[in-house]
Amino acid sequence: MTQTYGRPFSVLDWTDVLMAAMPATLNELAMRSGRPKGTVKHWMEKLRAARWVHVGDWKRSPGPGKKQPVFKAGQGRDRLEPPNITRKDSVDRSRAKAVKDGRYDFQLAKQRAAKKAARVRKSGRTATPWDALMR
Repeated sequence: MTQTYGRPFSVLDWTDVLMAAMPATLNELAMRSGRPKGTVKHWMEKLRAARWVHVGDWKRSPGPGKKQPVFKAGQGRDRLEPPNITRKDSVDRSRAKAVKDGRYDFQLAKQRAAKKAARVRKSGRTATPWDALMR
């Protein structure tokens, strides 16, 4: 008899674990089942083709990257992936958050100082004590 180290030992057993763990993303399902993410993705595609699971929602990944599908057990229509946020919307959100936190004035002052220092450096004069040391 082989050792399973606490993991379900047959495909039927751990697909039951996957079905019981839903709704969840691929990463969450992989952690709960103890199987590699690629294996879980392969079997989720098979279960979707058999109409046992569907994409019920989309979740933003914790870091940079695409949104992750949240799988739900049972029949249903797959939800479409939401559109990506445009750069303008991203900048507007960031600016609104900075204004709310009180950091926006500091950021503007920092940008103005950097531009002024660049202009002074371009004219050949020293803009900061650091520039004088680096000559």
